Amino acid sequence: MSDVHELLETLRQKREEQQRLVEFRWCERIREAGHLYQETEDVSQVVEDLGLDEDRAREALKLFQLIYSYPLDVASTRGYMAGTRFFVQENSIDEVAEEGDWSVEAAEDYVREFVGALYQEHDLSSIELKDPPREFTGGVPAEKLAETINRVDWEPINKGMQRLERTLQGVLADIDFGDIIASIREHYLEVQQALENGIQNFDNPENYEIDEVEIDTRAQQVGVESVASLLKDLEESDEAELDDYIGRIDRGLESYLNEEFMLPCFIFISVQDGLMDILCSDQGKTPDGNGYYTSSQKRQALKEAYEEIDHGYYGVDADKIEANLEDFWDHRNAIMHGSLTAYFDENISTISLLFLMFTLYTILEVVYE
Repeated sequence: MSDVHELLETLRQKREEQQRLVEFRWCERIREAGHLYQETEDVSQVVEDLGLDEDRAREALKLFQLIYSYPLDVASTRGYMAGTRFFVQENSIDEVAEEGDWSVEAAEDYVREFVGALYQEHDLSSIELKDPPREFTGGVPAEKLAETINRVDWEPINKGMQRLERTLQGVLADIDFGDIIASIREHYLEVQQALENGIQNFDNPENYEIDEVEIDTRAQQVGVESVASLLKDLEESDEAELDDYIGRIDRGLESYLNEEFMLPCFIFISVQDGLMDILCSDQGKTPDGNGYYTSSQKRQALKEAYEEIDHGYYGVDADKIEANLEDFWDHRNAIMHGSLTAYFDENISTISLLFLMFTLYTILEVVYE
């Protein structure tokens, strides 16, 4: 298992641990207690109406207080969104599930994770119970939070944080969200620039100078993390014709992280080639007399499919991907056909990784959505 997969597994285990700390029924009781406290401002009334002993009632009210006061960077994005919708916006669990495009059971798990993270992060015995919270004060005003949730298509959140930032592209320009959104937007644009620079960071094989190449580490990081995340989506797609690619991509990532760059060049290019064949077939393109698609057909198929998606990956334009992939084709041919001008350095391996990232993302969004 690669280091990236180990990281993803660690995050998964952390979420499961947070969920185990809390039953969903207790989450409902926390909300009931909090709303009753907002209405009556009387702890004894909460005790009487809900049939809780005073210690348990105070525990619920302290958690409700924390929910209104602290945004949780320790919960996952899905946990945070489900929790704020359930507790702050007062959505029913069915509404939370519908808005997130989750099952009701999954929505309950995300709310449990949200509350479980509070238990992990705070010693409730040291928290002073104050007057009932009236406004969400965790850094994003409640009305702005609600406005953003209503305006953004959150469905892609299920596929990772990168897709959250992708969905924000359409709304960031006209929302004044202060430092938090400005920081996200700055990160988004920096990644977009890094990816665009990353896929054009080469000359043709005859003029390519390894010693003169500078690799953008941000593009590398996004490439590795994105492909690892997309690989998980690929594994969960249960598409039999893609099964053979799973092991190959995992092997390529592992070699890449071990700084063994020759094998990833072969793997990333060949897998991307196979995925573009699937795109050609899906679009009904006609292969040549030997049953093969031409290089121009493959690039065009990728461009056409990528353009079907509402928002490009980190805003990278389809024309830029196609143009740079065409320029990179000489390197691909040199590698795959045994040319003496073939290069297998870290930069060429990184570029191959990034093109695989865009192609894998596209086929999962368009063909196997």
